[in-house]
Amino acid sequence: MWTALRATPAGTSVALYGLSANPPTGEGGHATIVSHLRRQFDQVWVLPVYRHIFASKADTLAPYHRRKKMCQLAFDADDASDADADADADRGLSLGNDGGSGSDGGLSLGIGSDGGLS
Repeated sequence: MWTALRATPAGTSVALYGLSANPPTGEGGHATIVSHLRRQFDQVWVLPVYRHIFASKADTLAPYHRRKKMCQLAFDADDASDADADADADRGLSLGNDGGSGSDGGLSLGIGSDGGLS
């Protein structure tokens, strides 16, 4: 389910996945990573960047609310609604998970190879 980021119950394992999503890619790309994360964590928070760290990419990014909507459609088409995209235009997305890690909880960060770390 797509929801605005909010308090998460204690003991919930969460993966925060940052990406440009310009556009989100399918099998072998973003969708494969999200699928893997969903098997490993109770929740996956998908967070498209608001502004890209690299100027060469920042100038070509689609508007944030459109990239967020593309993520909704790419990763969970059943719950992608225009009202949700508009209401939470400044927030990331949370994907629930029926599986999960069974761990004691925690937060993990996943970023792409162009995430600006050197």
